[in-house]
Amino acid sequence: MSDPDTRVRRASCMALGCIADELDDEVASHHEKLMPLIFNLMSDSNQATVKYALNALDCILESLGDNIARYLPQLMERLVILLDTGAMDVKPIALSAIGSAAHSSGEGFAPYFGEVIARIKRAMALTGDDDTLALRGVATDTAGAIAEAAGREAFRPHLEETMRLALEGMDISSSGMRESGYCYFGVMSRVFEAEFSQYIGYIAPHLLDTL
Repeated sequence: MSDPDTRVRRASCMALGCIADELDDEVASHHEKLMPLIFNLMSDSNQATVKYALNALDCILESLGDNIARYLPQLMERLVILLDTGAMDVKPIALSAIGSAAHSSGEGFAPYFGEVIARIKRAMALTGDDDTLALRGVATDTAGAIAEAAGREAFRPHLEETMRLALEGMDISSSGMRESGYCYFGVMSRVFEAEFSQYIGYIAPHLLDTL
């Protein structure tokens, strides 16, 4: 992962991602060696290497447990930069990793909630080509992960707007958008419980239409 040849770095990230996808706990146990290498590759000049490094990172994050706390400040700084300035095919993976970090860190994610939810809402309103819609779909999915991490009281001021954006996504001719929307609705129903019932009349027709 620190080889001078770009091809070797990229292939190493691909291999790590494949192994972490199957053996996430075992790979995460080597976090002290792997995380500094991944951080370095998140700034790699080759965008494909960055993408594969993020894929590997996303597989590892949710298995870090309490160990994520030591990495969270540097991790969030780099992920937000990639979300703001990265290549279009890198941004969805960076956002997905932010969702994994939120899920893993729970209440520890609170300092980053404000800057992340603002970016998520902007991404949930995007329209355009397939790459743009892919980012919108991941943003919709990640909104649910952020809500679970932050809790209902912190997320309540953002519920109405994110619900509106997710429902608008249902009207886009994209199975990926529908899938992301349904994941979001499912998480919101768990976070807000009975309070979520006000939205059932809007969601049920979409569910039945898809079935």
